[in-house]
Amino acid sequence: EPAHLMAFDTDAATVYQIRSRHRHEEVQEVIPADYAGVMVTDRGRSYDAQAFDRVDQQKCLVHILRSISEVVERKTGRAREFGAQLKTALQDALTLWHEHRDGQVTDFKVEAEALQAEITYQLRDRRLKDPDNQRLLNELGWHHDRGNLLRFVVDPQIEPTNNRAER
Repeated sequence: EPAHLMAFDTDAATVYQIRSRHRHEEVQEVIPADYAGVMVTDRGRSYDAQAFDRVDQQKCLVHILRSISEVVERKTGRAREFGAQLKTALQDALTLWHEHRDGQVTDFKVEAEALQAEITYQLRDRRLKDPDNQRLLNELGWHHDRGNLLRFVVDPQIEPTNNRAER
């Protein structure tokens, strides 16, 4: 039978759920609505439920970069610009985080603020001609407005991907 494997991982514990459905109700069995930590997730809708409005989240940057790449690969000319520029800026943010963790960045805060400003500008509310780019702007702009896209550059203790749980 089809099933979903959900993994919840912290430094102290790992919890696995195998369920026939992956809804916010199943997630809430492990992560309460008043969870005080940061939930690092993919872009599954179950994590965007109103039940988690008060839970700080970090959306997995690798999943986001993959979504952007899928759009950019299908575009030509000016329709590539939005995704390509956003992808570069997000990759730069991920690189900055890794370099900071490796002790290679002297002024993380200044560089992080510059990247945040650039990405905020990229994700400003506007109308794009290309419907795929508009969908990306709407979805990623919504996450950015909620603080769920770049939380890892505000607090470098937060991991920018859900790789640890997926492993």
